[in-house]
Amino acid sequence: MLHKLCAACSNSCKQNDNVKIARCPNYLKCVTESEFNCLVEELDTMNEDMDTLSDKAKKLIEKAHEYNDFFQRDNTTTEN
Repeated sequence: MLHKLCAACSNSCKQNDNVKIARCPNYLKCVTESEFNCLVEELDTMNEDMDTLSDKAKKLIEKAHEYNDFFQRDNTTTEN
């Protein structure tokens, strides 16, 4: 049988239960299914937020180009 600490770890360096382990420097806790689902939901939310920010940034850049074009036209007509 696996050591109980190793059984709860996601690394592949498993030890038998007869080994004395107080603490392992390689220990990496396995996530539960509900923790994993929460992480996936957080990623989905982040992706939605990223898409929203990307759309806003594109609109802002378009607006900046429009203003730039307007001021360039305005400067051209005032110089002539």
